[in-house]
Amino acid sequence: MIYYKQNYAPAYPTLRRYANQYEYMFVFSKGKPKTFNPIQKIKIRNKEEKVAYRQRDGSLIRKNKEIGRETKDASNVWEFAVGGNKINHPAIFPEKLAEDHILSWSNEGDTVLDPFA
Repeated sequence: MIYYKQNYAPAYPTLRRYANQYEYMFVFSKGKPKTFNPIQKIKIRNKEEKVAYRQRDGSLIRKNKEIGRETKDASNVWEFAVGGNKINHPAIFPEKLAEDHILSWSNEGDTVLDPFA
């Protein structure tokens, strides 16, 4: 999986390389993962579409139809802004990133190991 950083820190000129705007995320399991709760991404569209309906007498009724919500499973590329805290570290992972992984790969009551606590 890929963690795409919306507000990545640019590389220092002395590093002589391009800035890294993404990081890999690995999900390990023995065999198939026992749990998979896909995250749903919701797109809300505020567009209107012009439609026409023909009535039984042959006349047309023209209306503006609002296009509503659309949901789909998230892909393997997750986009977040880099997190922040009081120690001003440039590469803080956002809490929402960890939360989405916990929700995706475990159920309520499961034990979750955080080796980087």
